[in-house]
Amino acid sequence: MCEVREKITPCQRESIILIFTQFCGIKPKYPPHQFCGRRCAAQASNLCKHCQAAPRYTDGNVTHPYCGKACARNATNAGADSFVVSSDACLSCKKRPQSQRFRYYCSSQCHQEAQQNAPQLLEIPSNHNDYTNIETQFYDSWRHTDKVRPSVRHIYKIIVSSNINKRYDNYRAKVESRGHFAGKLSSNGKAMTEGNENRRWHGTKRDCNLGDSGNTNLCSSSSCALCSIIQNGFKVRYSVAAVTTRSKFGCGIYTSSTSSKSNDYTENLKSSSLKAMLLNHVVVGKGYKLTSDQTDLNGAPSGFDSVLGEKSVSGALNHDELVVYDDGAIRPCYLVMYDE
Repeated sequence: MCEVREKITPCQRESIILIFTQFCGIKPKYPPHQFCGRRCAAQASNLCKHCQAAPRYTDGNVTHPYCGKACARNATNAGADSFVVSSDACLSCKKRPQSQRFRYYCSSQCHQEAQQNAPQLLEIPSNHNDYTNIETQFYDSWRHTDKVRPSVRHIYKIIVSSNINKRYDNYRAKVESRGHFAGKLSSNGKAMTEGNENRRWHGTKRDCNLGDSGNTNLCSSSSCALCSIIQNGFKVRYSVAAVTTRSKFGCGIYTSSTSSKSNDYTENLKSSSLKAMLLNHVVVGKGYKLTSDQTDLNGAPSGFDSVLGEKSVSGALNHDELVVYDDGAIRPCYLVMYDE
């Protein structure tokens, strides 16, 4: 007897994709992740980045992002990143391992060359430790259950000018001298860093194709807030002009630990299949906690360095916000490109 199978409509197929893990296709996803469990996630992460079918090639020391030369060549022709020496390679030369002293670089020479060409973007290869770290933060902080989590496609290290670095370092040192945060335990039990520095997301407008398929050319459009931030740093005065009914805590620079919240503020003014989001270093210092709107603020209350908008039972704020009121309190560090 022949087996009779019902035809699946495109609509039904899409529903199945949304419900079940994209790897095994058997068990339901474990919200908000794309896999049913750690085993599926681990097995999927070992698949060729291009064909997503065969395991990644390992030469004994390095696991490459592709299964073989054919996929590597096809991916490179399609605009994907090519092989790197290791998962901790220098982001400038991509040949030697990173040095603890210079963090992203292997030597003072690579560090100086990168800084001399600032502002600029350095694309981080997809098998790099820094890529994995930032991608994980993006996925884990996608907390809106009513939004399908998109896939990350490119990540870039932002090299800002020495003036922006100096402004940020000076502000962080000033906040640290007042609060002595370094080494203290935070509310989650982790040791704080100088100035109580944290990484936070920020969504903004993009009027070019920066970040698309390896494009690292910064534009000069007055409508492109993204390129303006990378070239000139964050400016509180622009937030004053852009203040809206969504500015719950006055005229400041808004960030969030929730990537899906910052996604609400990303906007492409030119056609693109990708969206752009900034991951920034922010000096939190001593944060003033609020659970309801206070729209007349022009700075943190006396004795505090920032405002922490916290999720409340009343629903005034569904996801967290961190607001700073000084240009030096925030520095753009990474550009994350993800599916529209």
